[in-house]
Amino acid sequence: MSELYELPDGWEWKRLEDIIRIGCERGFKPTIVDGKVPFIGMTNIDKYTGRYTKYILEDNDKVSKGKTKFQKNAILLGKITPCTQNNKTTIIPNDIDGGYATTEVYALHCLEKITPLYFNYYIRSKQVNEFLVNSMVGATGRQRVPSEVVKNLNIPLPPLQEQKRIVSKLDTLFEKIDKAIALHQQNMDEADVFMGSVLNDVFGELKEKYESTKMKDVVKKEKTSIKRGPFGSALKKSFFVESGYLIYEQYHALNNDFSMERYFIDEEKFNELKGFEVKSGDIIISCSGVYLGKLAIIPENHTKGIINQALLKLTLDKEIIINKLFVYFWNNLINNGFFNKVKKGAAIPNMPPVKELKEIDIPVPPLKTQQKTVTYLDKISKELETLKQTQKEKMENLVALKASILDQAFRGEL
Repeated sequence: MSELYELPDGWEWKRLEDIIRIGCERGFKPTIVDGKVPFIGMTNIDKYTGRYTKYILEDNDKVSKGKTKFQKNAILLGKITPCTQNNKTTIIPNDIDGGYATTEVYALHCLEKITPLYFNYYIRSKQVNEFLVNSMVGATGRQRVPSEVVKNLNIPLPPLQEQKRIVSKLDTLFEKIDKAIALHQQNMDEADVFMGSVLNDVFGELKEKYESTKMKDVVKKEKTSIKRGPFGSALKKSFFVESGYLIYEQYHALNNDFSMERYFIDEEKFNELKGFEVKSGDIIISCSGVYLGKLAIIPENHTKGIINQALLKLTLDKEIIINKLFVYFWNNLINNGFFNKVKKGAAIPNMPPVKELKEIDIPVPPLKTQQKTVTYLDKISKELETLKQTQKEKMENLVALKASILDQAFRGEL
């Protein structure tokens, strides 16, 4: 960091490269063979538990030439988005003598003057994390922290005994705070579980009382009423312009937030892809990834545009089914693991083909019953969301408290 503050007597500022060795600036993709040397990738970095996965890698001169192994107690620091932005680090456990790391992490080895636990707390402090994030370079979505920035990071260094005292104090305080955070998270999770049980009861009852209708029969009688986004080749970034017709993305479905407008196409391209146009009241659904199936309703005052390849668009016949009832029904499918059973794609979860979606059975009571059901579910959902928001705010306050405590610790005020 460029701004240095006054330290207590006995402390001194040190550049990272003077007290810490960067043991893995060059990573590589491993060859999986029968061996005993672990390979650590981005997915193995977990800031809470230090989980890791052993990849079996041949250890010979050809593999290790020009590469540096990490040793036990090394701190792995994510160098690219999103890991750096999420403040991801972990300490290699004592039972791992050495291994290799991906190009996406820095392996940092503490020398005699600094302990790994002290440094790990410092590298995860808010001020350091913000500095690293602000120092990132490269294209959006794939930015990284340059090694020169890491090497020149300034570290407030007290004597070893003081480092150990600070770590002990932080461990004690953070154990209590983390327990409180976990309790609030548990309350939020229980709210979701309760809402899931309500949806099960409601749709279980509707299925008993009313006939089910295929999804293909609750949409408008139009060719584009169930429409998966265009192939990637039809909507390449080279077609994007500064303003025009909006490209709706997974972000909009995942966050139910339509304020973000990032990519646009011109009128000619829009007319070419008009079959993918969204209109107010349409439902857009995420078609891939961890949040497969998450959906949102296009608002009245939406920006004219089309869906991208990662979305599915539905235009329901409102004389048959109310949008909100369908949303609750769909969420009930997700809660019950429907897409875990039918998802296609090995590495990335993917939406099943449209022809399979069309055959999903949906209970469709009379519109008056639908409206009563929606009103009932809205009331419960609103109360639970209020509870969750309260828990979320309490968690955020505790996270801010942790940041404040870390700031005090590294100013010698703890």
